[in-house]
Amino acid sequence: MDIESSEFIDTLTEFRDAVLAHAEQEESQEFVRLQQQLDADDLKRMAAIVRVAEAMAPTRPHPGVESAKANIVAGPFASMLDRARDLIKEATLR
Repeated sequence: MDIESSEFIDTLTEFRDAVLAHAEQEESQEFVRLQQQLDADDLKRMAAIVRVAEAMAPTRPHPGVESAKANIVAGPFASMLDRARDLIKEATLR
């Protein structure tokens, strides 16, 4: 699909809307249900796991690591490089 075509824009818009609707559903229904059904310790553990996953995840896409296995192997290293690049870029902009 040509990225300049109206079909691409329409498909991308549809995808964006689906992602936003999914996020809204999580925030308004699923997270509320988790808070009602889990105790404070479980919620804290889940939050810690999410923070670890975010810290290990790359901050930008990396070609060649589209599979789950490749992400597990290369993800932490790519994350480290991404975050170092981000810090260097931020420091040079000051």
